[in-house]
Amino acid sequence: MAAISPSRISRVALILPVALVLLLGLGWSGFWFYVQGRVDAGLDGFLEREAEAGRSWSCDGRSIGGFPFRIEIACAGLSLKRPKDPSAPALTFGRALAVAQIYDPGLVIGEFSGP
Repeated sequence: MAAISPSRISRVALILPVALVLLLGLGWSGFWFYVQGRVDAGLDGFLEREAEAGRSWSCDGRSIGGFPFRIEIACAGLSLKRPKDPSAPALTFGRALAVAQIYDPGLVIGEFSGP
């Protein structure tokens, strides 16, 4: 039985794993940015529905991040006002952060700082 010489190893066998890892990384990145866009649009829709219900939310300095395995929504300042009900107190928070793992979006962890 003849031994296989190193020169006989196909270059395809060397390049294929690298190409697959690159394609997997590109696919995951595209999926994450798609989810980020959906979260941003969903948050805008939530704020619009709340405004129609008479609750005015303000998220100053909103950012969405957490790449590659989480979605993080951060607000430098979060506040809630009810302009239709002047007797209702306005709520003001400092920094607010909500985090969800991209593979388990039903579990959201929130962190709020005081004013």
